[in-house]
Amino acid sequence: GAPIIPSGQWGASFALPPRGIKKFRPKRWPVTLICGEPIDLGEFGGRWDDRATARAATVKIMDAITALVEQARGEQAPELRWHQKHERLVERDQAVI
Repeated sequence: GAPIIPSGQWGASFALPPRGIKKFRPKRWPVTLICGEPIDLGEFGGRWDDRATARAATVKIMDAITALVEQARGEQAPELRWHQKHERLVERDQAVI
């Protein structure tokens, strides 16, 4: 399969306005993008039809992305992660939909 290269960015939300604003002037704001080392998912043995395996692989990828965003942002991420469907903070391995 193709290599999975995690990337984390910080600053774009400050440079561009929220969606829905029609007229705006872009702001000069530093945007940081960091690309990490390829993630090896060989430990999962390609069993992608198994939900638990897919969830574990996704958590590994999200952990790598979180570490890169922490670098770009210059501060540590919270222990809990946002769960989009439930609209609340959950443990990191439960944040995967």
